[in-house]
Amino acid sequence: MSETYPVSYKRHGKKYWKQPADYRFASKWTLTPIVAAELSKVVLHYPIAFTKQNDIFIPVVVLSLIPNTNLFVGPDGRWVNRYVPASVRAYPFKLFYTADGQLSLCIDESSNLVTDNSEDYPFYDDAGKVSREIENIKNFLIEYEKSRLATSKACGVIAEKGLFEEWQLKLNMNNKEQKVEGLYKVNEMRMNELPDESFIELKRAGALPFIYAHLYSIGQLNVLKRLIELRFAGKSQPNQPAAKPVIDAEDNGELNLDWDKVLKNLK
Repeated sequence: MSETYPVSYKRHGKKYWKQPADYRFASKWTLTPIVAAELSKVVLHYPIAFTKQNDIFIPVVVLSLIPNTNLFVGPDGRWVNRYVPASVRAYPFKLFYTADGQLSLCIDESSNLVTDNSEDYPFYDDAGKVSREIENIKNFLIEYEKSRLATSKACGVIAEKGLFEEWQLKLNMNNKEQKVEGLYKVNEMRMNELPDESFIELKRAGALPFIYAHLYSIGQLNVLKRLIELRFAGKSQPNQPAAKPVIDAEDNGELNLDWDKVLKNLK
């Protein structure tokens, strides 16, 4: 279970952290959220769907249609795709809102990535100030949160226009048909019937890129089919670069989370 705590000097002043060695921590994730800043990358590699959290629609990449199985994490912990979603690469860090509405950087201590080893990265420097690495991580996640808010606004307008509908997906495993529940898609016919005024509202809310990316990405379901065949035929997954998680934001709006790049810039 997650043991997420705010990063504080009281708790982490004499502690260190290290980046994940691989992606086994995500081996049971079947969905992960995405944000506007990474949409152009995600659409090339994954099927995009929508799901609901507390009656709010959010876009997600579909990592598997099989419960507790992430088809993009290979047996050796490598990620089997060229692009790794930002929400995966930010692990084990997250931002949470405090009671007074401030953003607080938190870390999942159940990740076993918090250490007493001085050869790892410090949370705080010798003067008791937040380390530059931690500051970089927080700055990235603040930019991620800004993109998440824009994403939420866009999806809210799509919902207001009544364009979401349940996605009737079915999975055939061992000659048994299983219904996949909890996913939503955009009804393209309903969208095309909208009056011009509603279409303009979608445009102004930044919703159109999500709609078209989702519709174009449906063909990526074939990728899941192929990965299922490889996984359950006992074949090995193709080698991909090892995990390189956390955090930089490029000026072109893409989320570039690369530990090596960030830490190199600190030297």
